Amino acid sequence: MKYLQYYLFIIAIICLASCSSPGRMEGAFTEEELSWLVYNDGDHLLFQNPDSVGDEVTLFVTAQQSPIQKRSYYPIEAELAVSNPEQGDYFKVYLLKDEREFKRYLKFDDVYRSFDPIEPMAELKVGDVTYKEVYLFKKDSTDVSSGRVGEVYFAKGYGVVQYNTQDGRVFQLLNNEFTQTQR
Repeated sequence: MKYLQYYLFIIAIICLASCSSPGRMEGAFTEEELSWLVYNDGDHLLFQNPDSVGDEVTLFVTAQQSPIQKRSYYPIEAELAVSNPEQGDYFKVYLLKDEREFKRYLKFDDVYRSFDPIEPMAELKVGDVTYKEVYLFKKDSTDVSSGRVGEVYFAKGYGVVQYNTQDGRVFQLLNNEFTQTQR
């Protein structure tokens, strides 16, 4: 009987300890964290190849900006997608937060790339606009994804400001409602 009480006590301790999962997150993203999601649902982004008149791409924003949590023991997530299904170009900004850390990712060509190991450039001139704190994401030689995007330039507060295709074409952000009001 003495051992039975001891085992029941140990089982109760284990059950109580397992109820709080390490990924559990209560609360929400801060305003600073959500500032990485710069577009609104329905925005249109116009990119143009400066070397070829008429070579333009319009990307459409679909957003899920309100943070979600699929299960109480999962981290909270928020994302937005920028795409043009006809031309195959797309980008996704994805945020993830648990009780220990906040992560940011940019997805293109079916691969999530973390912002964390990248040091932003001080500035990048795109057309007649100079953007500060620009992150450069490059598709490396080991990446076997099938998309056509090779490099993406992302400026905090503005989003994707330029991208280059694997065949050498450059698409610069020409205009959109967001950058017109935020310059």
